[in-house]
Amino acid sequence: MREAGAALDENRRGHLFTNDQAQLQANTTARCDALPAADRDACVARMQGQGQVSGSVAGGGLLRELVQIVRLTNKQR
Repeated sequence: MREAGAALDENRRGHLFTNDQAQLQANTTARCDALPAADRDACVARMQGQGQVSGSVAGGGLLRELVQIVRLTNKQR
């Protein structure tokens, strides 16, 4: 309840939500920071709108899918 009250106070002050595009973009790509470096670029591409999106927030979440074809060399096989 305390956290909800604090969020309500911050919202009334105008600090909770922002329409600043730079901040929104930074938040979008920050979601990918926890991933290993090998997966980070694909995550950023998905968050920037590449690939397909299905589902809905109201339905429980969005599924973002980006198909990338990677050719293996003989050393990688």
